[in-house]
Amino acid sequence: MIRLVLLAALLGAAPQSAPKKETLAIPGSKVSFEMTLVPGGKYAIGSPANEAGREADEAPLKEVELRPFWISTREVTWEEYSLFYESYKEAKVDGITRPSQPDVVDPKEPFEKGGEQTPKHPALSIGWYGAMGYCEWLSAKTGRRFRLPTEAEWEAAARAGAAGATAAPLDGAAWHKGNSEACSHEVGSKSPNAWGLHDTLGNGWENCLEPYKPPAFGASVRGGAWNTPAKDVRFANRQLVPDEWAERDPKRPLRLWWLTDGNFVGLRIVQPSDPAPKADVDACAATIQIRNLKRVNAGKRPDYLARVTGEIHYTGSKPLDEVEVTVFYLDEEGKPMIKDPKDKPTFNKVYPVLVNSFHEGAHRAPLKTGESRAFELEVPHPFIEAGPLDLDQVGARITGVHLSK
Repeated sequence: MIRLVLLAALLGAAPQSAPKKETLAIPGSKVSFEMTLVPGGKYAIGSPANEAGREADEAPLKEVELRPFWISTREVTWEEYSLFYESYKEAKVDGITRPSQPDVVDPKEPFEKGGEQTPKHPALSIGWYGAMGYCEWLSAKTGRRFRLPTEAEWEAAARAGAAGATAAPLDGAAWHKGNSEACSHEVGSKSPNAWGLHDTLGNGWENCLEPYKPPAFGASVRGGAWNTPAKDVRFANRQLVPDEWAERDPKRPLRLWWLTDGNFVGLRIVQPSDPAPKADVDACAATIQIRNLKRVNAGKRPDYLARVTGEIHYTGSKPLDEVEVTVFYLDEEGKPMIKDPKDKPTFNKVYPVLVNSFHEGAHRAPLKTGESRAFELEVPHPFIEAGPLDLDQVGARITGVHLSK
């Protein structure tokens, strides 16, 4: 027990000086957002066995070493997200798929007690695909590479050196079931943590990058929301997104862009620190070969998730901290199918290299020249009105690379 207390107290301490921040404008708009730099180093994440409310799926209290990364100071707002999903003239930007409008409920409709969702409120009802699409759209607009945070990055940033189970006092830092009046609130209206980040706890659950339990399909969210009981608003608490959060979606399988019954799930974005020049990134990406790609399980009701395996092989000269692979079906003409005729995403992403991953494994080590890494994931089936399309061929491409420093 003494070792665990010391670990929590000594690791992940807040920097001595104020963290570095940067304000970025979204091109073609008057909208801007702020990013905060989280220093690289060793952090304590997870929860001790005796923490009140601890769930079995939480990580044990442990040390993780993270590369530095930028994280948005506040949750993504409707002002920001609406530029993406309402941009009909930019429905596709280099293969990026814009989510359809939900056909059951307006995601910005007022809450039951009249609480509004203004441009300064957190964007909510956002499924993992909608969150990933926003990151890709923002990357294309700005020329920078944005993604969702890993659970390890999220927890290190949310704690900002805090060793306890939650923020203290919680009411001063978070909107939760006990003080929210059954609705979300404008981002930044509660006190920030030690690094100046707002609403990491409460207001909206925040989508994370990797699956809840890879290679199985299923999004993981962190932080709690406006309707989360105060006892569950803890740094280490993890939540698998259940189908019930999209119950009113009439499509089966679910379309995955939106959570029609999840007006408490949003997002926060990350940018890996110190990106290399684009020419270097492109050169390294060109030396990654995708091999042995195959569908090993066709998938069955109710979710129709095909299991796909493969590997990457690297011949470049510079070590890599991250490699993102997008896996998709090939249509009858051999072309990538990113959406099916029912407007459902039919691709998924996997990270055979991700040094800041929450999950243990070989993927947490940088990829060096001559090395190979296996990967495995589940990809949603394409559908037509009559049922699933019978497509046997899958394809993949490298869609994200970050060089080691």
